[in-house]
Amino acid sequence: MKRRTFISASIASLAGCTTPQLRSESRSKPANSSSKTIGEATPIGSISGTWPTTHRTNARTANTPESPDLQLSWATAVSGSVTQPPSQPLLRKGILIQTQARTLYGLDPKTGEQLWKTNVPESTRIQTPPTTGEATVYVTLDDSVAAYDLHTGEENQKYTIPDHSTPVTAILEVADDLFVGINQDGEGALARLTENSGTRVFKTAGIPRNLASNRNLIVVRTTSAIQAFSKAQDELVWTYHGVNGSHPGDVPLITNRFVVSGNGGGSVIVLNLSSGQVAWQAEIQGVHAFSPTKSDSRLFVSDSDGYLQVYSIETGNTAYKLKIPAEADIPGISAGNMDRSATLAGGSVLIPSSDGQLVTVKAANGRVKSSQRFRWRVASPPAIVDGVAVVSAPPRVYGFSA
Repeated sequence: MKRRTFISASIASLAGCTTPQLRSESRSKPANSSSKTIGEATPIGSISGTWPTTHRTNARTANTPESPDLQLSWATAVSGSVTQPPSQPLLRKGILIQTQARTLYGLDPKTGEQLWKTNVPESTRIQTPPTTGEATVYVTLDDSVAAYDLHTGEENQKYTIPDHSTPVTAILEVADDLFVGINQDGEGALARLTENSGTRVFKTAGIPRNLASNRNLIVVRTTSAIQAFSKAQDELVWTYHGVNGSHPGDVPLITNRFVVSGNGGGSVIVLNLSSGQVAWQAEIQGVHAFSPTKSDSRLFVSDSDGYLQVYSIETGNTAYKLKIPAEADIPGISAGNMDRSATLAGGSVLIPSSDGQLVTVKAANGRVKSSQRFRWRVASPPAIVDGVAVVSAPPRVYGFSA
């Protein structure tokens, strides 16, 4: 049975953030709030924009024109173990969504105040990061997909998946359909969940790890291939077999011409969107690439060795390479489970470092502008909406104002 509870525990230990300092607390918060508002910070105004899914869009662009000046405004405690890969904060219709392994949180992004909290059944756990719909939060459980009301946290629907299957990717919502990658008795598949016509299953080459989409194609990154399926025709369009591995960062980026992903073997590959043919390939410093992003003609790729490499997306020529500064071993999520993908915000790149800091780099030349160190490691790249940046550093979530 689903339960809804409210946090009442004190978070006096919140003052572990060293840069910036947590200053005087506001005393106007209700007693059941788990958030701390920072007295000298600029208050956060209304929020109407969205960051509805991991890396912002179904194409996984992780790019916004806004460039916030990171001034800490609030911090909120969340409890429970971290999902793998970790959940990036999501924002939709003025609600901030954060999940842990067995809990969904709905927070006020202006203050960090908890609006609702929902626990999934004790016999199950959240398998992958959430996705939001127009008024819904979708999460994958052990053997199903559950839909929760965005504003209340109440469960309002459950989608079944084929027998002997486990969901292994986050939900991808495209128009009125939900797509999820599944492991079906050791075989990979893409499942299309539709309210009226049931579930359709498309076999994949390898176990799915991440999904992306533009208007016409569903792109599946598996343990051994990248595949594109036509949404309209329900058929496989192309397969690229030159990848391996199952790193949490194997999230494909879709542009208007290319599909970009790490190949799991020390390179980033750029494929033609319509054919799956290799446009170019370049070595990276680490074995694994995290989810890439682009701005204009430049492609930004972070890797498992802590480097940020920037290429011309047309030619593959290197613009610059930067070792992201890392100074200390911060406790929290293990470094190997972090999502160290970059978020592009205006002229800046915001990226978690290997030691768990949040580093801001000037996108044009790679100059390090600042680093924010928290008490625990940053688990995923920030979400940025209407000048507000939200950072997950379990067991805390932080809000920064412009």
